[in-house]
Amino acid sequence: MSNIQDITSLSDILNTSPREPKDEINVPNRSTSPGAGPLESNRDAALNAHTQVEELIALQEEKSALTVNKDDLIKKRESIKDEIEQLRLKTKTLLDQRKHRQAQRKLDMLEEDKSTGKGNEKALPTPVVEVSSEDSDDKDIFRRLNVLPSDNWDDRLKFSKMFYEHISLTNATVQEGDEGTREISFTVRSENFSVFIRIIIQKLDNSLVSISLPNSNELTTISLLSLSFYSVLVKNYIPQRKINLLIYSLNSLAELVSKRLQTMTELVRLYPSIVDTPSPQRGTNSLTFKVNDVSSMVFVWNILLEDSITGEVETELKLLTIKHDPIQSTTSEVGSDVIVHLSNETDVLTAICVYLKNTYQIGMEEVSIGLAK
Repeated sequence: MSNIQDITSLSDILNTSPREPKDEINVPNRSTSPGAGPLESNRDAALNAHTQVEELIALQEEKSALTVNKDDLIKKRESIKDEIEQLRLKTKTLLDQRKHRQAQRKLDMLEEDKSTGKGNEKALPTPVVEVSSEDSDDKDIFRRLNVLPSDNWDDRLKFSKMFYEHISLTNATVQEGDEGTREISFTVRSENFSVFIRIIIQKLDNSLVSISLPNSNELTTISLLSLSFYSVLVKNYIPQRKINLLIYSLNSLAELVSKRLQTMTELVRLYPSIVDTPSPQRGTNSLTFKVNDVSSMVFVWNILLEDSITGEVETELKLLTIKHDPIQSTTSEVGSDVIVHLSNETDVLTAICVYLKNTYQIGMEEVSIGLAK
């Protein structure tokens, strides 16, 4: 017999069928609604677009602010440039006024000396100037002011020592030349070199016609002392007839060559066992110190003339370290900046001694402080 219940009436059918809860009847499922997905996506897209627009507006505002700031900086730069130019012009005007006042003061003093009879006629003799009758005004000026250079070359060379203490000008001779010229020759002497100079002057207006250094051996000596000085000498000062810069630069060269030689000599005396040069000469620009079994230190002191406008000779200091190797030795520039800094604070000799002591623990017997700055 079958165990399945017999369904014979409508009530049986209703009682056996599953029923939905009352609160769920006719309630739509929002999560499965066919229109919910596209609406949410459109809303997100609109929100993203709005955000991008706001960011773009912010960037545009920032760009505008930067542009305004740039324009302000440009205006400020132009204003500063104008101020600098105005200050430069004002400075030039003040300097010109000062030069004019100084020149006027000298003229007033000369006039006063002339009027009181205190002028030194021997030191400032009346120059011999050939003038025509039409130039009576110029002649009167020459006679009254009397400010031309003296024709007494012995006095002029003696007075030059006041301005050029490291050189002396000797053996001056004056000879009359052809075609209205005058030849003046003299020798510039210092402790370490001498240079014979010949100049030709036009007598009519005392203009400088030419400068020559006829002794080739003396030029060779100059090139050994400083190659850059020699180059400026033969390419600039001599052909351009710059006699003032020539004399000034020779005085500057003499001073620096003397300091370098004194320093080299003192270093050899202080470190005789490790220096390779027993007797430095005037052209010696380097010393080699054997600091240990595998290394050597080379001290280089070059003399340079890089500023041809002023004629001031300058020092260039270097330190080279050589590592000795049976196969291949190496060279490096180590310590140059230290030496330059120390020499500016003290002097070159002290700088080398301090560097040897602190870097290689090499001492010395004594140091003459202040020998060569």
